[in-house]
Amino acid sequence: MNTDSFNLFEKGSLGTCWYGKYHYIEPWAGCAHDCAYCYARHRSVVASKLSENGNAFENPALLFPIDLLLEKIRDGIRENNVKILKLSRYTDFFTPSFVKDGTSAAVLETLCETPVERIIITTKGAPDDKIFDIMRKYRHKISYNAALKPESGYKLEKGAPGTVTRIDAAAKAHALGIKTTIHMDPLIPCMDILENMPPFFAELKKRGLTRLMFSFLLLNEPIIASVQKTLDKAAMEKLLGDFNLSASRKFLPKQDETVLYSINDVLRKRYSEKLGEMLSMEGFDFVICSLKSNRGEADTRPSNCPACDGTFYA
Repeated sequence: MNTDSFNLFEKGSLGTCWYGKYHYIEPWAGCAHDCAYCYARHRSVVASKLSENGNAFENPALLFPIDLLLEKIRDGIRENNVKILKLSRYTDFFTPSFVKDGTSAAVLETLCETPVERIIITTKGAPDDKIFDIMRKYRHKISYNAALKPESGYKLEKGAPGTVTRIDAAAKAHALGIKTTIHMDPLIPCMDILENMPPFFAELKKRGLTRLMFSFLLLNEPIIASVQKTLDKAAMEKLLGDFNLSASRKFLPKQDETVLYSINDVLRKRYSEKLGEMLSMEGFDFVICSLKSNRGEADTRPSNCPACDGTFYA
């Protein structure tokens, strides 16, 4: 059974952080970042909306013409009594084409002008100066979560800005007084080598970015098929070798499309604890995502990584 739906506003799903206390907004369908591991492109509600709109996932399209969209946003905030808003579940709010043409700025400014109390942005994108001006004006309302990790030899995020650009954007948000968190997601142990982390952490510290959470890649058969189109056979075999493909878990109750494979428990614990040691040594304030980490039984949980309670990044 699936209880999911695709609407402009949707209440947070059962099992996710802060259930019943926040809403998602989906102002368009699709995401130009075109990540090979993206779960959203394979969800049936997204596929149905794309079919209805007539656009490909990597070529996002607004749900409504911009003036009507802004009107529906203002009305929707009031009608749904939205207090805490996440941008977004099935797309990236700073998808490049909508940053360039001013759509992201127009939507963000409209949201900020409403009575909504908190706007939680998680992005692989990069705001422009106009967006930063809006963020500066409404910094008391905004949390900024930059999804990034060290560069590797594998390009799984075809349309997203590079790591340096994302760090620059996060540092600028932090300098504005906005609560800014680095989200290392999705970590892939065979690609995100722990030995490569110290220079990355040093750069974050230099920029004042010492709040960090991390989570791991999750897979299902459609995601595996997408990633296979990007990686060579040897790399794909190495990646899959780290996963427990004989067991899956439903990550959200009542949503069958969140049945996913996790990295095997032993590897996840070992990798997390080594990462935790590094982060502690460098003085980071950090957590592991309690939802996506699939922490398992007590003896498989990383002993030195506190689990996010949903409020860390907000």
